[in-house]
Formats: sequence, structure tokens, C-alpha cells
Amino acid sequence: MATGALMLGVCSRLGAIQPVAAAETKVRMTTGLRATVQSIPWIGAEAGIFRKHGLLVEFPALEVGGPESAAGLTRGDWEFSQTGTVPIAEEVLKGNDPVILVRNALPHVANFVMTRREFSGLQQLDGRKVGVLTNATSGQAGINTRLAIEQAGATASYVRLGTYQNIYAALAAREIDAA
Repeated sequence: MATGALMLGVCSRLGAIQPVAAAETKVRMTTGLRATVQSIPWIGAEAGIFRKHGLLVEFPALEVGGPESAAGLTRGDWEFSQTGTVPIAEEVLKGNDPVILVRNALPHVANFVMTRREFSGLQQLDGRKVGVLTNATSGQAGINTRLAIEQAGATASYVRLGTYQNIYAALAAREIDAA
């Protein structure tokens, strides 16, 4: 079961946030996934909510994946990122200092495994190819996918595809069996 969905990480470089004008502060954000729950900051920026509160929010990149999202925080590529818990924890274990600011408080299930029509259970993915965003050992979505398949008693090979758009295309083209 996925445990993190609404995550905002921030690196220790808050001093890098620059005033744009007397009434606006420039802030750079990104998202790990192009998923509804991780698009809330982008939706807020598009709706003008941040600007209403004196923030000029820019998105240098979207859907960069959890590990890159967290790494970008520590490099100073952006000040905020909406991503999962695992990539932030991995950065802390590497000696970096990203901080989780908010987290959803209600339990939820945010991950699911999609398969082609001929599969009716995860155990049937034994020996099959499964598409993931980054990889199956780092990044929350990949880890949760791998664990779900392993708990069903199957061992699959995992293909890094980078975006949901690439995953859907690979599944439709039958290049992978599940995602």
C-alpha cells in the first residue's frame, strides 16, 4: 500500500528564493509525477492562487520522477517539489538535507498495477516485463509496483520508461505486459 502522495519537499537553500518585485517572491517548483495528487501546486499556479499571495511560481520541469525531483532540491534546481517520501528519505540517507513540509493525513491507496486484458492476476506477471517511471528499487511508484507483484508471488523484469505517457504507449504497443 502506498503511504505517501501529498508530499512537498524543500531543501535547506531557502535563502535562494529571490524577491521579484516589492510584492512578489519568485519560487521554483517541480513534480515527481504527472498525477492529480502531485499536480496540485501546478494547478494552484495556473489558477493564480500563489500570485494572489505574492508568489511568482515557476516550474522549470514537470514529471521528472521522484529520485530526480529530490536530487534537484539538493542541487538547488528548485526550492519545492511535490513527490513521494522514498526519494526524500534516500536523499537524507546520502547526507543531504531535504525536508518534508506537508503530508496527507488520511490513509489512501494511490498506486495500482495496470495489465493487458489477458492478465487477471498479478501472479501471472511472473517472468514478464513491467514498465515503471524510474526503476523498481528507487522511487516510490517503482518500489510499490515491485512489492505488489512480489507479494503476489511473481518476479518480473522492470523497464524504466520515465513518464506515464511513455508507459501507456509501451503498454498499448505490447512492449511491456504491465505498469
